Amino acid sequence: MYSELLKAFQSNKNCSFYTDDECDKFTYGKIIALNEDEVAIQMYTTYGACDGIIVKMVSDFFRIEYDSKYNKRMEKLIDTDVFEDRAEIDSNAIFDSAIKSAINKNFIVSIELLHSGNDNITGLPLSLVDGVCTVRQIDDYGCVDGTTSFVFNTATQITINAEYEKILSKLINR
Repeated sequence: MYSELLKAFQSNKNCSFYTDDECDKFTYGKIIALNEDEVAIQMYTTYGACDGIIVKMVSDFFRIEYDSKYNKRMEKLIDTDVFEDRAEIDSNAIFDSAIKSAINKNFIVSIELLHSGNDNITGLPLSLVDGVCTVRQIDDYGCVDGTTSFVFNTATQITINAEYEKILSKLINR
């Protein structure tokens, strides 16, 4: 699937991306960073608004779709490709640079560990040192709920500043 993801990346096309066991659900967006193991996608909502970034393993992808009626509809809805909340992601180290960008920009993230299928950690990443990431956890009400540290290479998905994370950010700042 890497070769198909590479074609989408090089063409700069918005696509529907299917991953894991989710045969009827997909992520819509544009690949913004890619290497043979990792991919970062700028996501859009069904209304064409920016919906943050998701970072996943290339091996999680099993289907990619473009030029469908849905994709053409979405192209009409997307207002811009310029985002004030864009993370700087390096294709040579996508997971590392994504979390470091979130730290620098103070973005809330949700992190899946070990392909659990769940967001195991949600909060403000504080550091990534010697392969250990530390996150100030945030609960559903925008309150600090302790701090956690984990071996960073166990992260199998990172969602940065998407709809849920933006809600938590608003709750924290009020």
